[in-house]
Amino acid sequence: MFELVFDFLKRLFRFVYKGKGHAPYLIEFRLQGESKRFALELSNELSRKFGVEQSIRRGKPAHITLFGPFNAPDEKVLVLEFSYFCKKLDLITFHLGGFDHIDKKVIYLDVEPSKELEDLRRQLAREFMRFATNFPKWDCEKQFIFHTTLTKDFGEKFEKI
Repeated sequence: MFELVFDFLKRLFRFVYKGKGHAPYLIEFRLQGESKRFALELSNELSRKFGVEQSIRRGKPAHITLFGPFNAPDEKVLVLEFSYFCKKLDLITFHLGGFDHIDKKVIYLDVEPSKELEDLRRQLAREFMRFATNFPKWDCEKQFIFHTTLTKDFGEKFEKI
């Protein structure tokens, strides 16, 4: 039974990056239904209109990062901690808002978090920082930009977009 749960949870939150030097885990909320289609259409439209890379496409789903990317020395501990953490959760809401950017490097769909979503992210960070390594500095910061990336690394096209 443990192995079944372990395999399921591993597939649920494991995200392996292509390339060297990146951490293999990312805890994210994946958009579903209408919000997923909306984000995909926007990412496709930016790509078509401005000739930029789509951030949402096959293999890179529309998501809201909650913690990471990070490393974990013991995957079984990670899965146990994550499953224990998830058992305590209730329904968490948020709204998709307008658009914004981060340092002319990322254009994103704004996520207006509920207090519950903000608390969830802080609790995840607090719990996972006990055993995770190589996580980004923003996981330690009180302020966090909740977002779904539509496109990034578009060079000089920022002003045009």
